[in-house]
Amino acid sequence: MKCMAVMMLSAACGLCGCGRTELAGPPTIRLGKDECVSCGMIISEGKCSGAMLIETAGDRAHLLFDDLGCLLDYKREQAGKVRVVGIFVHDFGDGGWVESNTATYVFGAEGRVHTPMGSGIIAFGSRERAEARQRESGGELMAFAALAEARRDWMEQRFGKAAKAR
Repeated sequence: MKCMAVMMLSAACGLCGCGRTELAGPPTIRLGKDECVSCGMIISEGKCSGAMLIETAGDRAHLLFDDLGCLLDYKREQAGKVRVVGIFVHDFGDGGWVESNTATYVFGAEGRVHTPMGSGIIAFGSRERAEARQRESGGELMAFAALAEARRDWMEQRFGKAAKAR
């Protein structure tokens, strides 16, 4: 009888989602294995990558990007189609994850800073390190809120239209 009660309790917990933890925070990227959801390239260097935590139908998932330009293009193309829970970027200097809204970005350093898809967008967890890199590489310092519009304008100037996410 005790065994039956334990089995029923276990089944009830499984059906209720007991012990289920909700996905939160940045993911772990497996360099050389994971691919960019936007361009399909294998993510081979973490310092330029980013991730988006999305929620659809109550389920959360991480989307991975090899270049911050890919992340911004995907975000623009999917606006209103997915619920974004969080966006995370790698610090170009130390490689650690940073929440997108707290990072400082150097934008427009293409040709002077190598990024996987040539966006020239790099992120830093501290403004001081971003300023030091800007002095070295050029580009413009900006916050995440201004970055999407700057990327769209850059794509239109360079290619005549904004990139479409794949």
